[in-house]
Amino acid sequence: MKYLLYLHIACGFASLLAFWAPVFTGKGSTAHRKIGFFYTYAMWAVVISAAILSVNNLVIGQTNMGLFLGFLSVISATPLWHGLAVLKNKKSLSRRFRFTQIFLGILQFLFGAFLVIYGAFYITDGIRVLMIFFGVLGVSSIRDVMKMIWANQDEKPDWYRDHYRGMITSGIAAYTAFLAFGGRQFLSEILPGMWQVLPWILPTIIGVVAMRLMDRKRSRKTSAKTQTA
Repeated sequence: MKYLLYLHIACGFASLLAFWAPVFTGKGSTAHRKIGFFYTYAMWAVVISAAILSVNNLVIGQTNMGLFLGFLSVISATPLWHGLAVLKNKKSLSRRFRFTQIFLGILQFLFGAFLVIYGAFYITDGIRVLMIFFGVLGVSSIRDVMKMIWANQDEKPDWYRDHYRGMITSGIAAYTAFLAFGGRQFLSEILPGMWQVLPWILPTIIGVVAMRLMDRKRSRKTSAKTQTA
């Protein structure tokens, strides 16, 4: 477990740095693709090691840590897989893609529902707020599951939007884990009381705002092209 933790930390740090490179490189460029794949491989190493470490935490009695780490591994794996898989399904979504997306969405929903119940009824300290907050995020994935179930199979997916949304969401999970676990001791000295919740929710707020800005930018470009045509 000690060496696995070292691997987890090393790959996590590498992914935090690599996350920003594709943002500032041209879409489809060699640098964008190569660094993007490096980020993806590093993140998969983080996700798999986190899942194993979460099970170990549950075994040794660190229940809250194990649940958070396990949930972060799930919500990291789902958008990470989706952000790349959609690039191979640009024209239409394959049956395998749909099945995997629905499976991961249901898994995230069930895990999130468990966190909400656990936080609401089995915890009395301040961490219950975090349990419920992240649980609600997991429960919200049911919307994507229903969309995938009822989606028109012949409809062409908006693959570019799904790609950057998936990558940004995986980055949210990576930075949340870093700030909440890796930087917890340092941040606890400068963030008093309830302000210690901030590192847990700040990446989510920033990531959601970034996705909204990307959506608006694409919408303006699409409108400009339509008017020109």
